[in-house]
Amino acid sequence: VRVVDLDAEELPGEFFGLHLQYPGASGAVRDHAPLVGAAHAAGALVCVAADLLALTLLRPPGEIGVDIAVGTTQRFGVPMGFGGPHAGYLAVRAGLERMLPGRLVGVSRDADATPPTGWRCRPASSTSAGRRRPATSAPPRCSLR
Repeated sequence: VRVVDLDAEELPGEFFGLHLQYPGASGAVRDHAPLVGAAHAAGALVCVAADLLALTLLRPPGEIGVDIAVGTTQRFGVPMGFGGPHAGYLAVRAGLERMLPGRLVGVSRDADATPPTGWRCRPASSTSAGRRRPATSAPPRCSLR
């Protein structure tokens, strides 16, 4: 890892990735589009740590060609939960989603771009591990999503 002040230095001769802060730690807002273009021309991926609250006013990272955007939601006042983690986000451009570790999270859409409507039911065994639900008890609780 090499930390480079891109206001004073050029991009290194050989590199495979570039990680930028958007906006910068000092609050400075820079147009990263030329830098992202130069990184892509060198065959590198670009990741941006973006502040979600700032993105309500700034140009979205996807519009400047960024490959990966990451950040947290703590700026919206999400409590830390007794020292535990708070929510974060990770977004990638089309074509990189299958390279993410773990499972994909998202919503499918039909040919008309309509999200699905489905029933989500709690299984009968969810409250009594391994035991069958008695015939006289209520059916599983369901909710429409």
